[in-house]
Amino acid sequence: MPAQIATSEDLARVEAKLDAIASRLDVLAPPREWVGVATYAAMNGISKTTVYRKIKSGELQTRGNGKTREVKV
Repeated sequence: MPAQIATSEDLARVEAKLDAIASRLDVLAPPREWVGVATYAAMNGISKTTVYRKIKSGELQTRGNGKTREVKV
C-alpha cells in the first residue's frame, strides 16, 4: 500500500479543526479555583516574587505550603 503525503492544505484543515475544538473546550471546562504560584504569575503578567509579596501582605488567599502552595483565582 503506497504511503500518502499530507499537503499543506490538509494540515491547515486539521489545524483549523483543532483550534475549533480547543476553543470549545475552554468554554466547557469549569473555571479553576486554585492554581500554582507560577501559573498565577503567568496569568497575571507578574513575577513569582510579586505573587509571594502579595501572599505575605494578605492580598491573596492561599492553601498549602512550599512547592504545593496554590493561590485562589
